[in-house]
Amino acid sequence: MPGVAKNIIIGLSAILILSGCSIISYSYNRADWFLSKEAQKYLNLNKTQQIHFRGALDKAHLIHRQRELPHYVAFLKYTAYTVADGINAQKVERIIAHLQVLFKRLLKLLIDVVAPTLIALEPAQLDYLESALQKHNKKQTKNLFHGKPEKLEQRRIERLTKLYKFWFSYLTPPQKNLLEKAAKSLPDIEVHASKYNRIKQQQLLSLLRQQPTSDDIREFLHAWWVNGEGKNKEHQQFEHSCREILITLSVQLLKTHDQYQQRHLQKKLKYFAKELEKITPNESRVHIAAYYQALM
Repeated sequence: MPGVAKNIIIGLSAILILSGCSIISYSYNRADWFLSKEAQKYLNLNKTQQIHFRGALDKAHLIHRQRELPHYVAFLKYTAYTVADGINAQKVERIIAHLQVLFKRLLKLLIDVVAPTLIALEPAQLDYLESALQKHNKKQTKNLFHGKPEKLEQRRIERLTKLYKFWFSYLTPPQKNLLEKAAKSLPDIEVHASKYNRIKQQQLLSLLRQQPTSDDIREFLHAWWVNGEGKNKEHQQFEHSCREILITLSVQLLKTHDQYQQRHLQKKLKYFAKELEKITPNESRVHIAAYYQALM
């Protein structure tokens, strides 16, 4: 599971945010099952370990529902208001910054679940984890790096197009040109990210074989997943460049969208805010207005 946790969370977030109303509720209510299943692919837990892991997941899921969902609803409402009020680079920066805060809080919850489970792994399970990570890395290499440069570039364009089409419904020919130009100018961040994560995976495996405490693992995972410590200068520069290019692209597309695209985007944001609010506990909904005001 380590090294792929962000992929799991991103995938889970996509399920929650990019689905229809009934699927949002269904997916969220089964989030602990989804994560438990994913973890088993990497950890090969025995029955006792599975029970403890599932119990920790259930607790984290309840905390997330009570404490975090109101922030999600407030963020979606804030984003809808910000886009309608007129967009610029500074506003997009703020939206991204708020989103990163939510993402890091989610990772911290996950760390509290994962750390006690990792220190309970037997030597054979650590070997299983190492093998599973190697398989994951091999598959990632094939998907991201194998192929001619023009084919890899086309995949990147397709991924970006799919993302923006979801929010805008469609892209006009000039908007497609803007997106393709941005995609072609993006630095090859995947190579650096892959190398970084593989180094951290090996460091984690080495640490786990030294019989660390749960706090030792929490500290390590926090430095890796939350703070991204240990990235070289070129990796950091590439991340900054990617961020700037995508912010500029978002502003350009938002400034050139037509009335239908504007309505579609607003409808999506408000719809997801409404549906997530429905699955927020009543005692937690009272905080949404305050969280929304704090974002303004």
